[in-house]
Amino acid sequence: DLPLAVIAPYRKDHPLLATLDPFVREHAVKNDTLNILLNAGELRNAIADLAFAQGTVCVGSSANVSLSGTKYRLEDVDPELRVVADVETDYGLCAHHNPQGLSSTMVDFTTFRVQRAGACFEQIANVMRREFGVELQRPA
Repeated sequence: DLPLAVIAPYRKDHPLLATLDPFVREHAVKNDTLNILLNAGELRNAIADLAFAQGTVCVGSSANVSLSGTKYRLEDVDPELRVVADVETDYGLCAHHNPQGLSSTMVDFTTFRVQRAGACFEQIANVMRREFGVELQRPA
């Protein structure tokens, strides 16, 4: 249950991606890759399952203004974002909250370059080394 964002190539012709609004699709991909957050918690998994059952995907943005830091509780989300939300869910404190304000670890799986060493980075690096023989390097 370690928070890992996988950056990897995707099939542009995949039927589920065709369900996305063009604006959303344009902002959800970068350089022919898609960033998929794994282990985001039970609530996110349930929402993703509901979306999949309806023949679509669950896409979301960070609940923060760019470069303003990770928000671990609903009450910490910037008011200008909360006012435009259709739904708010107070799910309590995030499981991987930390005093450093780290978000998920992001790894580009085409090169195994660490885009962001986030929460649980050392544990993720240990799993990658032990299970797959891949050495993740913390970015400078």
